[in-house]
Amino acid sequence: MDGKAYKKQRNKVRNAVRRHVRKQQNNVALEVKSNPKKFWAYVNSRTKTKDKIGELEIIAENGQQKLAVSDQDKAEALNGFFSSVFTQETDDEFEEMVLHKAILQPMDDIEISLEEVKEKLKKINVNKSSGPDGIHPRILYELRDELAYPLVKMFNLSIRSEELPRDWRSANITAVYKKGKKSAVNNYRPISLTCILCKVMETIIRDKIMKYFMDNGLFTDRQFGFLKGRSTVVQLLQILDHWTELLEAGGRIDVIYTDLEKAFDKVPHRRLLSKLRTYGIHDNAINWIKAFVTNRIQRVKINDSMSDWEEVLSGIPQGSVLGPLLFIIYINDLVDQCENGANIYLFADDAKIYKQVSKLEDKIVLQQCVDSFMEWTERWLVKVNVNKCKVMSFYNRTNLNVKAETTYMMGPSQLEAVDNMKDLGVTFDVNLKFTDHVNDKVNKAYGMLGIIKRNFRSMSRNCLVMLYKSMVRSHLEYANNVWNPIKKATLKISKKYKKDSPK
Repeated sequence: MDGKAYKKQRNKVRNAVRRHVRKQQNNVALEVKSNPKKFWAYVNSRTKTKDKIGELEIIAENGQQKLAVSDQDKAEALNGFFSSVFTQETDDEFEEMVLHKAILQPMDDIEISLEEVKEKLKKINVNKSSGPDGIHPRILYELRDELAYPLVKMFNLSIRSEELPRDWRSANITAVYKKGKKSAVNNYRPISLTCILCKVMETIIRDKIMKYFMDNGLFTDRQFGFLKGRSTVVQLLQILDHWTELLEAGGRIDVIYTDLEKAFDKVPHRRLLSKLRTYGIHDNAINWIKAFVTNRIQRVKINDSMSDWEEVLSGIPQGSVLGPLLFIIYINDLVDQCENGANIYLFADDAKIYKQVSKLEDKIVLQQCVDSFMEWTERWLVKVNVNKCKVMSFYNRTNLNVKAETTYMMGPSQLEAVDNMKDLGVTFDVNLKFTDHVNDKVNKAYGMLGIIKRNFRSMSRNCLVMLYKSMVRSHLEYANNVWNPIKKATLKISKKYKKDSPK
């Protein structure tokens, strides 16, 4: 083949490759809203670093520190840590919760219908991974009409017999990095990959329990996590309105930000079931939930390596459908325990307690509420991470009492006072200027633009706009009705960003 013919064939191959890449990138961009998992899988496939979890620091049998290098050693190290945080609940008697609300509509026993199963199978996300049983959601979706009837029989038999298949009580754990040192095992969160069939049944039971709680008004109006119509933005707006009103009245606002350590993993099962009985959940639902949360086993998966199975002694599976509802039921009475002269707001396990402070007595009342918070955690075996709990004071610069001491104790430890705090994704400062928040979000937007520019060079303009709206604007516009309007000086931060954004 002469040079001319070679160049001709080379150009044909190069053009074919470019067309393929362009088509691939356009498909990823167009599905970024419906299937963000595909977007990040594509981005990760183009990075040089393939291991999501690097070397981990562990303690050897001789007490010396060493590094877990292989995937098998990493999986064993993470599984050992996840198992070490479980609550060891004794058989001793404990004081049960007292319900202060009347049950207007008692809960019926649970019976699953054919229509309910068909409806849930129609809504299965086929992009999810299969669970320990190896059944992929695509199979359940495509064969939903054929499988609905036998699944109804199996679900109702599971409820009547108060038993679950072994695979339904098994979970493959994916370790998700949170923040901090990446080599520390305590900076990873376990997410359970459970069977899709079990999730379908969980969804139906969750809907029935949720309806019962909503019909009877059993949820506190201070809980905003995992409840329809109660988002992070709704809570922040409600709190900010109250704070603004209090600051205009004078004084300052002291806010205690709390942190519950491994809250989902530490929920003790006996106490959880006792609260379900107190709230009037039907016995057959409680017995099924008992079978669901107890006698579970888990293992950690890293790439193709699996750790040994470990018994789950406490907690609610993170990644399950029913788990979030069970957790907010468990923590629901915390508001009644702490709200005595102060205000408390919850978003799942994130709690903040605040009060307007204009005299010494106000500080004493707020401290008493913090003490009540600690008493609740001790009674219900929930551990507080005191090192991550902070106190922050909001004030108006014209106020003469802003320099008053802000000393609060949580148990034997004094809480650290801070000048800014990230609250449900929004960074608050003592003067409510939100300058730090704007800086953070602009930097995040630049980071996302960099990811798009590095990985999507061949896509069309329409696809670029789609990616921009989904991956960049979503960061800039999150909770904008909380921190916006802002001062003109702050707008200068985003001038350069506006030049780089697609029209």
